[in-house]
Amino acid sequence: MKKTILNVLMANVVLLSGCSMTMGNYGTNSHFAFPNSNITPLGEVKASTSKLGILTFPDFDGEDVILLSQEAIKQKAGAELLLNYSVDTKVTIFPLVTKMDITITGTAAKVQVGTQELRSFYDKVQYKMK
Repeated sequence: MKKTILNVLMANVVLLSGCSMTMGNYGTNSHFAFPNSNITPLGEVKASTSKLGILTFPDFDGEDVILLSQEAIKQKAGAELLLNYSVDTKVTIFPLVTKMDITITGTAAKVQVGTQELRSFYDKVQYKMK
């Protein structure tokens, strides 16, 4: 009887144990910004998604990350790109099941194509304009 209970407890420990690993990537902007455009930050945004895999790892590809960045951009009205964003991936492995979470965080910004306004920049760094 004691041996059966011990075997059941050991099986539960093995089946319910797991481990997690987190890794990430960092980027400066999610989309192309024209060189002389004015970029206005609108605020921080965050979006995440997850997938499960049974006996295999879940499959995320570049299209999933693009959709996730578009979801984050939509959180701020008028936003067109993400600045200083990070993509973090967390993998949790249980026996027979793997869960993968992807989170993107960054600053949503709008882009106004045209002549860049540099006067305030020059005033801050105290350049002498001729």
